[in-house]
Amino acid sequence: MKYGSSGESSQTVIQLNQSQSEHKVFCLHTAGGGVSFYKGLANELSDMAAFIGLEDPVLHRQFNYRSLSELAYYHSNIIQAQQPSGPYYLMGYCSGGPLAFETAYQLESQGKEVAGLALFGEHIVGFDSDERCRYQFLAGYLRSRFNLSLPSLNWVSLESKSIDEVVEIVAENIGKTSLPGIKGDATWIKKGLRALLLSRIASRQYQPQQAGFNVDLYQRHVNWEKVGDVPPWCNWEKLTRSQLRTIVPPPIVDGQDDILFPPYLLDTAQKVRALTLHNLAISVATSKQGLSSEYLQDEQAHKF
Repeated sequence: MKYGSSGESSQTVIQLNQSQSEHKVFCLHTAGGGVSFYKGLANELSDMAAFIGLEDPVLHRQFNYRSLSELAYYHSNIIQAQQPSGPYYLMGYCSGGPLAFETAYQLESQGKEVAGLALFGEHIVGFDSDERCRYQFLAGYLRSRFNLSLPSLNWVSLESKSIDEVVEIVAENIGKTSLPGIKGDATWIKKGLRALLLSRIASRQYQPQQAGFNVDLYQRHVNWEKVGDVPPWCNWEKLTRSQLRTIVPPPIVDGQDDILFPPYLLDTAQKVRALTLHNLAISVATSKQGLSSEYLQDEQAHKF
């Protein structure tokens, strides 16, 4: 069976809206494995495209991978099972950006047409390839994401253990807490931890190749003192031979920083509608009619 085919697993494919549009947008999961971050945007743009979330297969079965490219290959096959031919449009959110880029790059490398890629908050994502500690980041992640501290754990001692051993130890300690923000299902806690650790280790070693598709970078508000000085995951100036557009966020409101959630959701949706999905529609029309995208863009410009 083809690795990552629809017959292997449809559990990873999540319909994020009830759109009847012929256009599809594929939304790649973050390091934790989920795709719920896209739901607000998907609902706001259901008239424009069907948003399809691709969850981490680690959440659904015993799946192993050694590199981000290997995971992207899995998702590229799932995408083609859902939509046999291009143009394809992909999205990546925060830590899911490198995976979304690599998946789009693999589709393009296979000769498929990629209409573009939208990245949300990727300018704050970074990995230190020289970092030798594999698991200690998890302490800071749990503290910042869930306000969860596990003082009884010796994080340094975990470095000599396997991923599965670390998952069991950390999950057991999480299970002893009563924090409402943590799902109580021990099985899902373990799956989420494993997905997070595998993704982090693979992403840290990832070296993107230059692509030929358009990239839209939607920036979010950043407290750089909190984020810290981490090398970016890519060289933005060399990420693509095509167009890289940077979309700045609206003025900050009440300290909120995530552009895929209120109070910024509607603003983000309007920008995605006007920029990103407009280009997808042009690419689809180009494929159907055999016209150049430059011709269709010129024709569209004359209508305004």
